[in-house]
Amino acid sequence: PGFPSPEWNNIIRGHPVNLDVVLSSLHHVHPAKENIARLGDHDISFPQVKSAKRVQMAADWAAAWHLTARAYTFIFEWREQEIREYGDYVERMFASRVAGAAPRIILLDKAIQNFVAGGQTVLLNNFAHFSHINDAILLPKGVENRGADREQCGTSKGKRAFSACDKFNHQSGCSAADGKC
Repeated sequence: PGFPSPEWNNIIRGHPVNLDVVLSSLHHVHPAKENIARLGDHDISFPQVKSAKRVQMAADWAAAWHLTARAYTFIFEWREQEIREYGDYVERMFASRVAGAAPRIILLDKAIQNFVAGGQTVLLNNFAHFSHINDAILLPKGVENRGADREQCGTSKGKRAFSACDKFNHQSGCSAADGKC
């Protein structure tokens, strides 16, 4: 499949690639929609900005990243090792955590790509340079780690507790759905 043209521009300009747009481009069922505006005798075409699909899990991320990595290395051959190592790094993040952590890992990827930008100061495989971002998003007490996935078993909504689930010993078992505990 072809790589989306707005994302080529992002690569060339050193901006982060929108993996949602890349994922949407993988399986076009319908041609991409364009908005057309008329200015005098001229038509101006604007590509659709909204993505049809969103990266939500590890498989989505991997599919979009592999196409993105090929695009990066097509333009910047010398970054091949950096791009490959970064892809391996994020895939290991997904593999070492429960499936429910996928949204935070995807958020981490976006934050790292924004931090690194065009790779002029920090490269994607300089993992120590963005460990603070990793901590902020993935650690339970990280400043960017907020939301429903913080709630643990045995707590009522609104109260925070960071302890292991002990409901498995109860006669009725744990009331939390799989992956929520």
